[in-house]
Order: sequence, then structure tokens, then C-alpha cells
Amino acid sequence: MKNYYEILGVSKEATPEEIKKSYRKLSLQYHPDKNPTGEEKFKEISEAYGILSNPDKKAKYDSGGNINLEDLFGNAGSSNPFDAFESFFSSQRRQPAKPRGRDLSLTIGIDLEDIYYGNEKTIKYNRQKFCGECSGSGGVWQKCTSCDGKGIKKIMTGNNFFRNIHTVNCERCGGRGKLPLSLCWKCNGNGTLTNEEKFTFKVPKDIRPGQRINYPNHGDETLGGTTGNLFVGIELNPNQIFELIENDLIYYADINPLEVILGKTINVPHFENKLDVKIPPSADIYRNYILKGKGMKQVYDYNGNLVVKLNLKVPSELTKEQKEALEKINKEDNFKID
Repeated sequence: MKNYYEILGVSKEATPEEIKKSYRKLSLQYHPDKNPTGEEKFKEISEAYGILSNPDKKAKYDSGGNINLEDLFGNAGSSNPFDAFESFFSSQRRQPAKPRGRDLSLTIGIDLEDIYYGNEKTIKYNRQKFCGECSGSGGVWQKCTSCDGKGIKKIMTGNNFFRNIHTVNCERCGGRGKLPLSLCWKCNGNGTLTNEEKFTFKVPKDIRPGQRINYPNHGDETLGGTTGNLFVGIELNPNQIFELIENDLIYYADINPLEVILGKTINVPHFENKLDVKIPPSADIYRNYILKGKGMKQVYDYNGNLVVKLNLKVPSELTKEQKEALEKINKEDNFKID
């Protein structure tokens, strides 16, 4: 009598899971479709699994009882090991996933002030929603008898030892598994209609341009499945007062040469209120003037800073009087540049 434990490479104390795992590995390794010389070995492996995977047959085998075709392949008496192989792997396949509605994406432009305060924004977009006339059913249906309501068929090609099984959509119902008795007049059997949706949300204070927000269950609806998601991309509107770098607000202030020499108070139009930044006489135009904590508000960490950068602007034209006055100053003996 054959040693089925040795054929499967397991011990006599192996658990059902260990036997199943070993069979799966070996049957894939020696299947003739992948291993042209493995046909005999594949038959042995299938024979061994047919006995050791069944508690009654295993007990009979362990006690030294005789094993016949019925013991090996069931009451049908089939001697084809490929039937056991197909049966095993069919049982291992996962159930098909539920259908899921389409995800929707759109991009909106906002201002930095919207992020700073977490303002509310309202958007309009189109989505597929269940038809109110038929509640999303699309009408009255009957099960397709051609595919037994599964929507798919299996087509087998080859012979008993070299078979390929292909899964195709049922040609009669188009893969739906059902046939219409009467279609809904409003949605024409689709189950959904295009609706304009109005959606209001708060702009997250930690969102940054180029990122997007995911709102689950605001995409397309689909019968018998889950609703898709809505993704809202965030971009900044043009001509913002500030430049945003990480959590800091950058403000570029124009200053002319005389203001550099004499000093100037710059008014920064901040979101909360105007801020005054004093530029001292003979200022270094390459210096950054930092107002701590006046940048973007951070939700979980700390606020950013407001950084004022000077942008030197030279007048393109001077009046005759202005030019004479500057020339006079330039000729003064005490007008020195360090």
C-alpha cells in the first residue's frame, strides 16, 4: 500500500491545515500545465490528498483497510485527479467583491485666509444617485437561466489531463445575472440618475495646496454595493497677499533707496489685523524681519511665522528738483558710506 503521508511530505500527526497546505504546494508544482513531466507525480499527490483530507477515509487508511476508486474520488467514481484539483482550488477562491460606485474627483481654488480660519466652502458637482422611481433596482427582473444568475460561465478546453478553464460573461444577460421583465421608465433600467449635488465642508487648517481631501460615500451610488468617494483637490487662487512656505507666511514689501536710508514703518495686511513692521535707518535689505507665531495656524503643533522680505525698488523717473536735491546731498562732506 502506498505511503500517502510520504507522498504529501507530512507526518502521520499532520493537521488538516498542514495536509491542505502541502497538497496545494505540490499540486501546483507538478501540474502538467506547468510541469510536462509531472503528470504521474500529480496523480499520486491527488490520490493521497483524496484520502488524507477526508476523516473517514483517513481513518480507514490508517487502520490498514483497502482503498478503492470510490474512496479516492467520491461516490461518482471518477478516476480523474483533475476533478479533485479543480474542486479544491474552486473552494479556495474568494467570493467576488461587492460592486463599488465610481470615485469622483474635482479641484477647487481657495484663498490662504480660508485655510487660516478653516472656512466653510460649498461646491456643486454631478453624481449618480439611486433612481427614486425604482429605488435603484432599474425595474423588474428575472434570474438568467443561462448562467443561473451568476452572470458568468466557465468554458473548458483541452482533454481530461490538460484542461484550461476560462471564465466569461454570460452572453445572454451580459454579465448581470438577470434579465429584464420591465425596465424603469425614468432611469431606463440603469438604477441611477445623474443628480447635481451641493456639498458644504470645512477647509482643514492643516491642508496645503496640492493636497486633496477624501470624503467617503459622496461618490456614485451603485445597487447592491458601496458608494464611491469624493476627492476634493486644493489649489490656491492667484494673486495671494502672502507666499506660503511650509507653515510660514512670506510677505514681500517694496522699499525705495531713501526709505532704506531713512527707515520706514511697513503696514502688513494680516488676516486678523494690520501689523506694523519697523525698518530701521540704513537697513540691510537682505535681512528677514520675522513676526513669530503670526503665520499659519497649526492644528497639532505650533503656529508658523510671518516673514517680511524687503524688495528694493528704484524710481524709474526723478523730477529736476529731486535730482538736484539728491546731487546736493551726495556732495556733502559728511555724507559717507561705510
